Amino acid sequence: VPMQQRMMADKSQSQGVDKAKQEGHHEAKEGQCSKMKSGMMGESMQHGSMMGKGMKHEGMMGMMQDPVFKALHGTGCPGFLLKSAEKLALSEKQITDLKKIKNDFKKTKVKNKADIDIAAIELKELLDTTTPDFDKVKTLVTRIGSLEQELRLDFLNVVIQSRKLLTAEQLKTLQSLSGSCCKGMEQGMMK
Repeated sequence: VPMQQRMMADKSQSQGVDKAKQEGHHEAKEGQCSKMKSGMMGESMQHGSMMGKGMKHEGMMGMMQDPVFKALHGTGCPGFLLKSAEKLALSEKQITDLKKIKNDFKKTKVKNKADIDIAAIELKELLDTTTPDFDKVKTLVTRIGSLEQELRLDFLNVVIQSRKLLTAEQLKTLQSLSGSCCKGMEQGMMK
């Protein structure tokens, strides 16, 4: 009898642990759901902008939603060149210079994204009124488009700078590698 009581107590305790795990899992799911909802609200606020749906997720994966970034990436993006350092036989100086170019662009991208986010908040404020001033709305929409264009041109300059660091032989090698550069990114495997 004591053995049966112990087994029943163990079973009851085990069920309590399972229930607590399920409740914790449920709470975690609710937390994820609310995070997703707030993220989606932020994205819908910027609907139609490159920074809205694609860039909201940060990193290169978001930028790769934009056809300009996608086209330029394999032609000399410093991140791709650094990942291909061994195949390109990059020197230490080239690696150092590419890291600097990459980090400088990251800073530019953060500032640009902040400007777009602020403009999107202002746009939402304007549109939340009963009689929106559509002249101001048009100005903000144009500003957001200009900021997105600036970032594309900045990225083009980054590619140009990065390519200038390569030798003629490295550029030939890059051309053969460029076709495979975005495959992992398109599947969400690269930041």
